[in-house]
Amino acid sequence: MKRLGRDAAELTALADHLTAHGLVLEMLAGPLQGMYDPSGPGRLLFGFFAAMAETERENIREATLEGLDTAARKGNHGGRPPRHHRRHAPHRAPPPRQRRDRRGHPA
Repeated sequence: MKRLGRDAAELTALADHLTAHGLVLEMLAGPLQGMYDPSGPGRLLFGFFAAMAETERENIREATLEGLDTAARKGNHGGRPPRHHRRHAPHRAPPPRQRRDRRGHPA
């Protein structure tokens, strides 16, 4: 569920859409494996799991941002090195030569 949608409302809307088109959702892992019943208790349980997945996603995001902030305060900035960095700069071709006539003057 964590990867299926960004928040509980989106997950619920997706489940309703799939059910309306005759598809059945099934929980493959966890303590309550089995079919998702779109009626009363199944809907309540799905909503609970969707809310838990949303909360877990928010916690992961906060922890990631805190880690990036801590690294930045220590002077570590992740990601690719700047483009002007010599090791990673793309190879530059020499400038094109000017055409010259027979006497060596620019054409």
